[in-house]
Amino acid sequence: MIYRLLFPLVFINFMAFSQAPELKIDLASVSPVNAIAISAGENLMISALGDMGKQGRCVIWDLTTGKPLKSFNPQTYSLSTLEFTAEGSGVLLGGYDNLITLYDVNSTEVISTFKGHTLGVMSIKVTQNGRFFASLGMDKKIIVWDINRGKALKEIAVNSSYVSSFDISADGSQIIYATLEGPIVGYNVVEGKEIFRLNEWNTDPNFAEKMDNYAIGSIGALKFTPDGTQIYATHGDKIILWDIKSKLPVKRIKTEIPMASFMEISQKTNEIFIGEFSGKKVEVFSLDTGDRISSFIPHLDNLSGLFFSTTGSVLLTAGKDGRIKLWDYKKPEEIISIISIDSTDWVVAAPSGEFEATGNALPVLYFVAGLEIIPLESLFEQFYTPGLLFEKFTLGSKSNTGQKKLTASVEPPPAIKIVSPADKTEYDIAEETIVVEISDQGGGIDEFRLYHNGKLIHSKKYDKNPGKKIKEAVDVKLLSGENVFRASAFSTSRLEAFSETISLHLEAPAPESDLYILAVAVNSYKNKSYNLNYARTDAEAFVAEIPKVSGKIFKNIIVKTLYDDQAVLGNIQKEFDEIASKAKSKDMFIFYFSGHGVSDANNDNTGYDYFFLLHDVDKKFDGTRENYVNCLTGSDLKEITLKLKPLKQLMLIDACNSGEAVNVFASRGFQEEKAIVELSRSRGVYIIAASGASQTAKEVTELKHGLFTYSIIEGLRCYSDIFVKDKVVTVKELNFYIENRVKELVEKYKLTNQRPVSWEYLNDFPVAVCD
Repeated sequence: MIYRLLFPLVFINFMAFSQAPELKIDLASVSPVNAIAISAGENLMISALGDMGKQGRCVIWDLTTGKPLKSFNPQTYSLSTLEFTAEGSGVLLGGYDNLITLYDVNSTEVISTFKGHTLGVMSIKVTQNGRFFASLGMDKKIIVWDINRGKALKEIAVNSSYVSSFDISADGSQIIYATLEGPIVGYNVVEGKEIFRLNEWNTDPNFAEKMDNYAIGSIGALKFTPDGTQIYATHGDKIILWDIKSKLPVKRIKTEIPMASFMEISQKTNEIFIGEFSGKKVEVFSLDTGDRISSFIPHLDNLSGLFFSTTGSVLLTAGKDGRIKLWDYKKPEEIISIISIDSTDWVVAAPSGEFEATGNALPVLYFVAGLEIIPLESLFEQFYTPGLLFEKFTLGSKSNTGQKKLTASVEPPPAIKIVSPADKTEYDIAEETIVVEISDQGGGIDEFRLYHNGKLIHSKKYDKNPGKKIKEAVDVKLLSGENVFRASAFSTSRLEAFSETISLHLEAPAPESDLYILAVAVNSYKNKSYNLNYARTDAEAFVAEIPKVSGKIFKNIIVKTLYDDQAVLGNIQKEFDEIASKAKSKDMFIFYFSGHGVSDANNDNTGYDYFFLLHDVDKKFDGTRENYVNCLTGSDLKEITLKLKPLKQLMLIDACNSGEAVNVFASRGFQEEKAIVELSRSRGVYIIAASGASQTAKEVTELKHGLFTYSIIEGLRCYSDIFVKDKVVTVKELNFYIENRVKELVEKYKLTNQRPVSWEYLNDFPVAVCD
C-alpha cells in the first residue's frame, strides 16, 4: 500500500485558477465551535467544541504567543456557554447537563461546581468586579452566584414561555432580561424585586403612540451600557437604545437581520456589532450616525460567537463549521481562520496563503478554486508563518504579514511517483535502490528530495530545466525493521509536490548503535558585553547527564565538546566532518548549543537564516554582514545534517539574547522561529530551541542554569516519561515536558514569557532509560 499525504483517489489538475483560491477544511476532522470567550486582558481565548449530546472539548489559546495553551475535556456535558472570570485565572463552563463548572485555567482542574438549574444552561455573565456571575437556564430561571463561595445568592423565576436574553450590571446589583412576549424586565438583586419594565407593547394601549408608531418586536439580545443607565436591545429588525429612567427609546437603527442573537458594543470605536444565529449574517453600525458600516456572512454554518477585540480593532466570529475567524470588518475581509483539529493539532490560516500549523494538521486544510486543490503542506516553504495569530490579533489589518499571496495563477508543483521497489517489500539483505519518477506539471522542477524514516538522505537541485519527466535512482541502506521512504519535489516557484511514501521491511537482527554528541557553549565572548553566566555550565551538565540515562540504549557514547575560545567555526566544522566520517545510519547524533543566537537576512537577501554567535564576536553586534562571517548558520546545518548518516538526529538549541544583545536581537520578529522550523522540517531532524521570536532564554541564579537546559536535564531523569509509562523517555516526550516545564518555571520566578520552539514529526525515538 502506498501512503499519500492527502485525499486518495482524488484527481488534481493544477491548471491556472479561474478565481482567487478559497480556504477549505475537511469537516470530518473538526468539531463545531459552540462558544468562544476572551479574557478581560485579551491575553487568552477559550473555545468550546463538540457535537450536541457528546462530551465537549475546550481549547485555551494564549493570544500573546498565538498558540494553544491547553486542551481538555471538561466534566460539563454538551457545552453551550462559557466565560472567563474577571481576572482571567478561571473559566466558567455551562452545558445541557444543567451544571456550571469553574475550572482553573493553568491546571484545567475543577475549582467548584454550581448546581441550581434543572434544565440546560444557556448563558453566563460575569460582573466586572469579579465577585459574582449570573446564569440563564432553559428552566426559565436566572441565578446570581457568589463565585468565591460557590453559592447561589438570588434565584429569579421568570413567568414567560421563553427568556431570549439577559445581562448583569457591572457591580452585580441589577439584572435585565427579555421575554418572548416582549417586555424588558429590570430586577434589583439586592432588594429581590422587579424595578422596571420596558417595551410593554402587548399591555400598554398607548404604546404605539408613545413610540411614534415605530413598531417594536420580540427581543433577541440586550446589553447594559457601561454606566448602567441605558440598554441596547435588538427588536426584530431593529436595534433600540432604551433609557431606563424615561422608559423610552432614544435611538433606533434599522437592520437587515430579522432577529439578532449576538451583540457586541465597542466603546473604543463607538460601533455596534450584531449577529444572526441561524442566518449566519453579521452587521456593523456606527452608533454616532446609525449608518451601516458593513454586512457579511462569516461562516458556512450557524454563528455561535461574536467578540470585538480592542487590541487590534478586529472582530472575532465563531461558527458551527469548526472555525474561529478574525475580520477586518470595515472592508469586510477575513484576516485568518483558527481551527482546532484535536487535543494537540491546530491550524491558523489566512486567505493570502500564509499559515501556521502542527504537522499532523496540515492535511486537513487546502485551498480550492473551482476544481483545483492545493494542500497546505505544498505551501510550507513559502507560506509557513510563525506567530500569525499573535500578529493578526494584535495588529489586525496593520499587520506586516501578508506580503506574499497565493494568487489565482499559481503554477502547479511536479507529480512524483516511486517506480520501484514495490511498497511492503520484504528483505533479508540491507541494500536497495529507490527509483523515483518526477513529472513537470507546468511549474517546472527545481529540487528532488528523498527521506528515510523522516530524515533527509538525498537532495538534488536542478540548475537548468531537466525536462518534462526525469528519473532519479538513490542507493539506500535498510535498517532492521520498518524503513519508510518518502519522495518529494519542488516546482521552480518552490511549491512542494504531493509526496509519495513506501514502507520496506528488513528481517535482520538489530545492530548495536552508538550515540555521537557535539556540545558547543560560549560563556566568554571576545566582546565581553555579550558574556553569559551559565552557557558552559548548562553544556557541561547536559553531557554529564547523557551517559547516566542513555547508556543502556547505546553501545558507545562519543562526546565532543567545544567551550568558550574553542567554540569557533573552524573547530566546529572539523568536529562535524569527523562525526560524518564515522557515524552510521543506525547511530544517533545530538548537537547541543548554548550561547547567543539570532535570525537575520541570509547572504543573498532572499529570506532569513539563523546565526549561532561563536566566541570570536569582538565588536558590538550591529547586524551588518561582517558580523556573520564567523558564525555557524542554519544553512550550514542544513548541509551538515545531510552529510551526517544517522537517521536519528536531535538538536538542542539553548540560544539566548541577554545584556546588550537584547537591543539588537529583539526586533527580529518571528523569522527566528521560521528559520528553526524550516531547518527541522526540511532536513527531518528533531530540533528543540529555547525560545520563540522576540524572547530571551532565561538564566536563573537559584537554578544555576538556564531554564531550557534545566528542563532538559529534569526530563532526561524520567520526569518526561509521560505518554507511555514504560521507563523510556522518547524525544517527543522530552519535547512535551520541556515546553510545559519552561512555562512553569517562568511563572514561578516571575519572568517574562519564554516559549520553546519545535516541529513535531510522526517518527519518534528513545533518548533515555529510567532505572
